[in-house]
Amino acid sequence: MQVTNSLDYTYEQGRDIGKDVQIIALSTCGFCKRALRFLRENNIAFRFIYFDDLDRDVKSQVREEVREKFDIGLAFPYLIIDGKEAHSGFNEEKWRAYLELDKTEKEPAHKAEGEEPDELDTEYKFVENTAHYKGWELVANEQFLRDLVEGLHKNRERYGYYLCPCREGTGDRKADTDIVCPCDYAAPDIQEYGHCYCALYQSPEFKKSGKTPSSIPERRNERK
Repeated sequence: MQVTNSLDYTYEQGRDIGKDVQIIALSTCGFCKRALRFLRENNIAFRFIYFDDLDRDVKSQVREEVREKFDIGLAFPYLIIDGKEAHSGFNEEKWRAYLELDKTEKEPAHKAEGEEPDELDTEYKFVENTAHYKGWELVANEQFLRDLVEGLHKNRERYGYYLCPCREGTGDRKADTDIVCPCDYAAPDIQEYGHCYCALYQSPEFKKSGKTPSSIPERRNERK
């Protein structure tokens, strides 16, 4: 995989688990932030790159490479192990199995990071109003909610509209209209899985259940 191996990765120090752990992520994606935090909390050495920071031509090459080698479309976060196997989306239990981690291992407490809440007031009000209007609930985990709201804030600054934080956009609102928050796929995803693709919005029943949201299939692929 010449292109993916030549990217300018950020290397994170940690313990050697005998695997080359490579992450392709979006800087705005809540699941990506959870995945990176999971690796850091478990003190695992890994390397990562933010896909949304790459040039358009490089993005196309990366998409083509991973699809040809792993036969799995690029969805975020994208975990590559030893250059031989790949997994899309984040689910803590599954990642522990992929990386062969001890499930009983204790994780250190993690201090919340990110922008100060007052810088995100507009985005918090937007998601709260959207959830209220639609009859949905917001994800209960405060750190995860902050991650997603920060992603919306960054996308508004970058594109001028609230692109779904867990999807890669074009910068053309017309082309991205179906994935502007709340995306066209939120309602059917909530009906089927209990939460939307990025897990920002949930059904009242899902939130009441206390379940932890995990990555779900990309419904947009059915249309595109």
